[in-house]
Amino acid sequence: MDSNIFDKILNEKSTVIRNPNLVLIKFQITHIQYDEISDIPDEKLDLKIDLLELIEILKCEVVETEGFVQGISKLGLARLFSNEDLQEFFEISGNEKGLKDGLLAVTSKANGSILVTEDVELRKRCLRHEISVWTVYRDWE
Repeated sequence: MDSNIFDKILNEKSTVIRNPNLVLIKFQITHIQYDEISDIPDEKLDLKIDLLELIEILKCEVVETEGFVQGISKLGLARLFSNEDLQEFFEISGNEKGLKDGLLAVTSKANGSILVTEDVELRKRCLRHEISVWTVYRDWE
């Protein structure tokens, strides 16, 4: 799951948690989500706590990223990138956010998972690379 989806779920937390189908879904995240939560300033401590509680409630499994990017990836939480077909996914990113998005997308594909995101551009890139992606965003224009 891309980090931006957590905000969406938090807004609907009571509805999501009461959903009986929740137990049928296996949520996977990477260290990237934890890193982004830890980057939230202390002035927003309540948000930080809410996000960490949400990860616990959803019983998110932490998986290694499929790929290692210096300055982003963590030893022991990333695998060496071996899929040459998706190398371009990283090359077009250019910035740190794009590289993180690329890691999430490639990890989803490698694990046979569906990437859940609110990022329209990331969705488009995933679809070009035949990476399954879900979003609740409605306007694709």
